[in-house]
Amino acid sequence: MKKKKNFSEEEALYHLTMLLLALEYLHSKHIVHRDFKPSNIMVEIYPNDFYILKVGDFGLSKIDLESMKRKMT
Repeated sequence: MKKKKNFSEEEALYHLTMLLLALEYLHSKHIVHRDFKPSNIMVEIYPNDFYILKVGDFGLSKIDLESMKRKMT
């Protein structure tokens, strides 16, 4: 994948959607990342220029125990 400085509106929406789905998944598991920034977003490239974004570096993440307790009661 070639580096681009500007994304089309459609590409930007695609990237944002992938990142929001990743955060939604983490939050559904009561995980708070706490260091969400561009350098912690990785790209996995597949054939035919298909790629997905992945969130990495969970060194500062934590489990939201209060949220888990509220959900259980």
